[in-house]
Amino acid sequence: MISDQRTEPTARILGEVLSAATDLVRNEVDLARAEATDSLKSAAVGVGLLAAALVVAMVALNLLTGAIVGFLVAQGWMAGSAAMIVCIGIVVIAGILVSVGLGKLSAFSLAPKRAVRSVRRDAAVIREAAS
Repeated sequence: MISDQRTEPTARILGEVLSAATDLVRNEVDLARAEATDSLKSAAVGVGLLAAALVVAMVALNLLTGAIVGFLVAQGWMAGSAAMIVCIGIVVIAGILVSVGLGKLSAFSLAPKRAVRSVRRDAAVIREAAS
């Protein structure tokens, strides 16, 4: 009889702990999902604006390239040589821009930082309570 009275509160407490742990995990997953969604929305807007800027920049670059080649030809260069020099300069600039752009779009910057911090803090609290 006495053991039944003691196991009932223990079972109830264990059930409450499991329920709280389940709620905690569910909340952490929801936080990570919300943070990832916010990051992806921000990245999508950024990519869209970059695409629009790229179209405008391509038109401007085409006009600028023609003007530079025309200037070099007027200075006495052969048209093919002038076009090649301008093209090499533009390729170097594009390579630098691609390198910097890829560095800014690293996967690390899209990681759900708040959710990871929260999970680590919860794990530390659980470890402390268990010991």
